[in-house]
Amino acid sequence: GMELAEKIRETDQDVILIFCTNLQQFALNGYSVGALGFIVKPIQWYSFHMYLTRALKALQNRAGQKVTPPHIVVKDGTVTRLLDAAEISRLYQKYQTPQQVIRHMRKVAEVADRLMDGMKMCGSRVRVMQACLLHDLCRAEKQHARESAEEIRKEGYPAIAALVAVHHQVAYSEREAQGPLTEAELLFYADKRVQEDRLVSVEERFRESRKKCRSPEACAHHDAMLAKTLKIEKKIIKEDHKRIRR
Repeated sequence: GMELAEKIRETDQDVILIFCTNLQQFALNGYSVGALGFIVKPIQWYSFHMYLTRALKALQNRAGQKVTPPHIVVKDGTVTRLLDAAEISRLYQKYQTPQQVIRHMRKVAEVADRLMDGMKMCGSRVRVMQACLLHDLCRAEKQHARESAEEIRKEGYPAIAALVAVHHQVAYSEREAQGPLTEAELLFYADKRVQEDRLVSVEERFRESRKKCRSPEACAHHDAMLAKTLKIEKKIIKEDHKRIRR
C-alpha cells in the first residue's frame, strides 16, 4: 500500500489517499505521502462514513463548489428514501439539537456499529445506524423518545421513527428475550452503554441514572430498564460466541 501511494505521489500530488490497515503502528508512515487519514481494520461503518465525508469536503474546498455527500439508502416500505450526512445535519439544526446530545448520538452509533460487525441479526444495519444518529433528536422534550419519533415520522422516515419510538421503552417479553437479535434491541442496548459521549459499562450507566430517581415508581422503572438491558446484553454475548465459533 505504501509503495503504491509513493508511486501515485510521483505523478499526482493532489489525489486524496486514505489508508486501510490492520497495523496501527504503520499509520504514521502515511503522513510522508500526505494521507488524509487511516482506517484501522476491521473497518467500522462509522469510521468509513466519517473519512469518506471528510474526503468529499476536501474536494469541495478545492473545487469551490458543492459536492454531494455520500447517500445512505433507507427503505421505508416500498419507498426508497435518501438519508445522508447533510440531511442528518439539517435535522439537527431544524430541531436545535444541542451539541452534547449530538456527540452522544454519534457515540451510540459508533458502539452499535462495532456490535454489529460479523453479527447475525434481524433487520438492516444501515437503519440501526440512522436510528442511533437520530434517537435523541428532541432530547429536551419530556417525552423525548415519542417526540423524536413523531418528528422523524413527519420528516418522511417512518421505519427509523418506529425504532426511535421504542428506544426508551421498558416493556420486554420473555418471547422477545428468547428470539433473534433485533434492530430495536441493538439501538436500546447501544444507548445504554453510552454515558454522555463515553463508552461505559451497563453497571456504571445505571448507577449514575439511578441517582436521578425521586420516587418508588421511578426506581421500579429504572430497575426494569436495567433488567431489560442485561437480558439484551446476554443475547449479544451469546451471538458473539456463535460468531467466534463460525
